[in-house]
Amino acid sequence: MLMRFSVKNFLSFFGEQEFNMIPGSVRNKEDHLIKDTNMNLLRLAAIYGPNAAGKSNLVKAFNFSKSVIKNGLQVSANNKFFKLNKDAFTLPSSFEYEFNIGHRYYAYGFNILLSENRFIGEWLYELKSTGETLIYERDLINKKFDYDIRFENDESLTRFRIYYEDILSNSKVLFLSEINRNKENIFKKYTEFKLFNDIYNWFIKTLDINFPDRPVSSTEFFLENDKDNNDKIYNLLESLGTDITEFKLVDTSVDELRRVFPTPLIREIEEQLLEEDEDEMEGIVHLRSNNNLHRIRLNDEKKLEIKTIQFSHGINGGDFSLGEESDGTKRLLDLLEILIGAEDKVYIIDEIDRSLHPNLTYHFLHLFLEILKHKKIQLIVTTHEDRILDLDLLRRDEIWFVEKLEDGSSKLYSLEKFKTRFDKKIINSYLEGRYGAVPKFKSVAFLKIFDDVGDVEP
Repeated sequence: MLMRFSVKNFLSFFGEQEFNMIPGSVRNKEDHLIKDTNMNLLRLAAIYGPNAAGKSNLVKAFNFSKSVIKNGLQVSANNKFFKLNKDAFTLPSSFEYEFNIGHRYYAYGFNILLSENRFIGEWLYELKSTGETLIYERDLINKKFDYDIRFENDESLTRFRIYYEDILSNSKVLFLSEINRNKENIFKKYTEFKLFNDIYNWFIKTLDINFPDRPVSSTEFFLENDKDNNDKIYNLLESLGTDITEFKLVDTSVDELRRVFPTPLIREIEEQLLEEDEDEMEGIVHLRSNNNLHRIRLNDEKKLEIKTIQFSHGINGGDFSLGEESDGTKRLLDLLEILIGAEDKVYIIDEIDRSLHPNLTYHFLHLFLEILKHKKIQLIVTTHEDRILDLDLLRRDEIWFVEKLEDGSSKLYSLEKFKTRFDKKIINSYLEGRYGAVPKFKSVAFLKIFDDVGDVEP
């Protein structure tokens, strides 16, 4: 689970800004917490702010740092520093996470000189009640690599030294990324190395980042023909007022699939399924487009069998593909994965209220807090929907704001710092500017031309 995230000199963030999921002094709504013997963490955070204040840039900072760990530095990253300060291109950008895996807590981060597209530092520490314990730290300016790891034998120590010496002066790669590149056998052979795989997988599998123009999920859960799974989905669809009464799989031809997906991709899927069949594995591929969700497998004749999901509405309603549903319904179908998916996930969703009625956004967050109260799932959202600025729904420390400062940089802060009373209606206070982070409008002189237009004789 996520504890803290800090970012510096990236897009609209200049000075270091911190976002965290650590509870404040609030004593109500204890069921909003993920409880652990060492530390409790919040399950939900809602981030507010006017347009262009930096809400989406915070999500982009999460996404950029995850992408760098997964895919390495891209050339297009060299202009993502804060551009409203003339010296920013010479200054490092930093990203640091604090998170827990099981009952262990870690801090991982790195520094980049974006204008030169190179790393200058990387570190991993374990966080304990007694303080920080070094695992490893790279100083690429001075070409130093420090570590404090207990190795079971000389063989594993030698292997570790080979890995870090290979990239000692390589400022284009992260050690965490390199030690996870095609080294599955190493993690099995040397138990000391498994830690690096766990850390890497937290970023790749646990941290789930979503933007308004992308589906939140593959919606594969609709293809699981399991009564318990289906009953949960039907109950949720009814609760959310979608009017969907049934979902089912219908046959689709290969020719129809080729109209949506390139032939090489379909051929690749077919080869994969044939290989799995030879290994006596039951292969299934789920394929998602903007308009449809397909399940592909081999039939008894070793030919592709393709099924497509369709939804029925009402007693006499017809069948609709995913693409024929309204934007609001598609948005809800995407979000369902959060409510029925696996544990140990941190979902970050930009503009969760996109295409949703205000009451639906409120109800969805209410459902998240109610039905997942015993699961380890965190949800971090950006939103303009002031309907959920409600201390009957959220804790004070679950509400965050992003504000644009005079120098054009973004500032992050929590409602917790205002010590607002639990019985206070905070929507009005927010809209009045009590907490900042609201749009500031200026009179526009050119509007006078519209008045002049009215004076023109025909």
